[in-house]
Amino acid sequence: MNDLRKRAGWFEISWFIIEREPETARLALAGCVVIRAEMLIHTASVRYVALHEDFDVVEDHYCAPQYECQIMRHEGMLCTRSFVRVGDGKTPVPVS
Repeated sequence: MNDLRKRAGWFEISWFIIEREPETARLALAGCVVIRAEMLIHTASVRYVALHEDFDVVEDHYCAPQYECQIMRHEGMLCTRSFVRVGDGKTPVPVS
C-alpha cells in the first residue's frame, strides 16, 4: 500500500520565486500536503516539510530526506515539476 503519510520530504523555495513568480511556486507545491513551512531569513527562502506521492517512503522515527524541486519550461511556459532526492537524507529535519 502506498501510504502518503510515510512519503515525507523537505525542500526550499526562494522567496524571490514566491514573490515574483507565484505560478511557479504553485506548481512546486501542487499535490503536496505541507506539514510545516518555515521562513529562513538567512537564505531568503521558505523550507517546506511535506508529504507527496513522489517522495520515498520514510520509516517511522527517521528524518525526512531533502529534495530539489525541478521546474521544466517549454517555450517560456511552465509545464512539469519533478522532485529529485538530494544526498542521503541524514540532514535532521523531523517528520513530526
